Amino acid sequence: MNRSITLGRQILTWGTGDLVFINDLFPKDWVSFFIGRDVEYLKAPSDALKVSAFSSWANLDLVYTPRFDADRFIDGRRLSFFNTGQGRLTGRNAVVLAGRPADAFEDDEWAARLYRNLGAYEVALYGYDGFWKSPAGADPASGRARFPPLSVLGASLRGPVGAGIGNVELGYYDSRADRDGDDPTVRNSELRLLLGYEQEIARNLTLGLQYYLERMGEFEAYRRALPPGGLSG
Repeated sequence: MNRSITLGRQILTWGTGDLVFINDLFPKDWVSFFIGRDVEYLKAPSDALKVSAFSSWANLDLVYTPRFDADRFIDGRRLSFFNTGQGRLTGRNAVVLAGRPADAFEDDEWAARLYRNLGAYEVALYGYDGFWKSPAGADPASGRARFPPLSVLGASLRGPVGAGIGNVELGYYDSRADRDGDDPTVRNSELRLLLGYEQEIARNLTLGLQYYLERMGEFEAYRRALPPGGLSG
């Protein structure tokens, strides 16, 4: 069995989507992406330890991040956004203030990928334990956005389909702070699905199609818990 170890600031990525991420729970720079910088700047660096092991049966990637690395999310300072709590566009007049988990070796993250080839197809299993990468909750007392704990289990399959390449990826997002779905200040658990297909239709021209689905868990409990008029921000 061969091994490799990488320690320090690095760009990490996996999964099958094209700008759609299900099991890639590494930080993204959404501000950079939406202001028009080159797409390679979408992936933000992580301060992490990555250990990879390779064998004839399967390959394993294990990533440990000692301090939570959040997305560089849109908070109103650089880009305006539609504020669902206020029901209107907001920007610097309503900057999102977030309480970020920041204790090293306590507010940490684990991510794993086990993958192998089965003929012409690559099969992978994924796991993640950490926090929602962008704010997915609010503190009722202070009103500050927060990053609730999150665990994710997923799988993917990629390989030839007809004259092109197809992929399917799914993930179950376990929102550990609101498994019953009855806390409207915390995002519910979700099931996410991605189907994709790409094919070269002319020289240097490739057609790509993707279908993405999110399904909220415990939706009825969430709806019953909403105050009259919905959430206020």
